[in-house]
Amino acid sequence: MQLGQFTLDANTGVYTGSIRTLASVVDFVEVAPAPAKRGDNSPDYRVYGPTGSDFGAGWNKLSQDGKKYVSLVLRDPNFNDGQPLYPILVEGDDGAFVMLWEASDPARAARPTTTPAERAAAEAPTLRRKA
Repeated sequence: MQLGQFTLDANTGVYTGSIRTLASVVDFVEVAPAPAKRGDNSPDYRVYGPTGSDFGAGWNKLSQDGKKYVSLVLRDPNFNDGQPLYPILVEGDDGAFVMLWEASDPARAARPTTTPAERAAAEAPTLRRKA
């Protein structure tokens, strides 16, 4: 689900845009480079609202196919029943950046994972040896 559209100022490294959900609209959002990284796990970005309030952080990531994106965590009582929201910021085909979020699927997380070979072995009839 697309939550927003952003533009990147190549000179400052700041993404600006808005976040829109069914329940709320936050205009003038900035995803700005963090003032100083304290370590490898420190965020690369801070997320600021229209009043300058800091309500999130972001980390530079690289997808499996080599595409750069920013992994975000947003914390605001109006989002996600007060729970952290974990969207990403990725460049779209037109050069604009989009904020995307996918709801977690508890049923999918609870499913056991098997490989195709394991599945085939489980479905194949078992052969018994004669003694």
